[in-house]
Amino acid sequence: LFVRAKGLDVVVAVDSSADEATNLWPNGSSIVKSASRISTLLLASHQLFPPIPMTPDDFISTGVNRRPTFFGCYPTRNPTEYPMLIYLPNSPPLNGDNPTTNTDSFQIAYTPVQTRIFIDQVHNNTIGGVLLNTTGSCPHFGKCLQCAAVDRAQYTTSHSRSPDFCSTVFQRYCFDPQNPPSQSEVPDRQFVFVNPDPQGVSGALTVFAAYKASLIGG
Repeated sequence: LFVRAKGLDVVVAVDSSADEATNLWPNGSSIVKSASRISTLLLASHQLFPPIPMTPDDFISTGVNRRPTFFGCYPTRNPTEYPMLIYLPNSPPLNGDNPTTNTDSFQIAYTPVQTRIFIDQVHNNTIGGVLLNTTGSCPHFGKCLQCAAVDRAQYTTSHSRSPDFCSTVFQRYCFDPQNPPSQSEVPDRQFVFVNPDPQGVSGALTVFAAYKASLIGG
């Protein structure tokens, strides 16, 4: 997507990895590796990667693995040296509910109850944005995404950002490497997976345990 010839203004990255070892949440490893690959191997053919936290530990300490974040809000060239990157990680529920979307990679059976709650949590997180220092969702997150989507077009035509709404949006969602956010701004989240229907898949899990080796090995 970062191939320079494509000339993309915006890239949306949905991170549903489970690289954080303790509770199986994203920790930014995939984004960090993509940025490293571009900077070391692909500079001749690709746009630069926007500034991001440099390590998975930095992703966690800044809290950007718990919330939507816009990377690349502050280009220094025109045309810009990198696209806007909208990062949407799988993350614990905004309202502090027990999480159900950080399931183990080997869970292959889901009951209707688990499926419904899983999809509901993903949907609510995707459209919920974030209100910093609260457990509330952002009622205007769709409009916030619109601000990010048109920002490059405004920049390249020398139009300033909308003075009120979009400026406030970028203050909330943009990653500023000179003034990084903190995970403390995303409080009161629950991180440990809680099965909402613990008895519902016991039979399926028994079968899986019996045939796990053959299923994995093919």
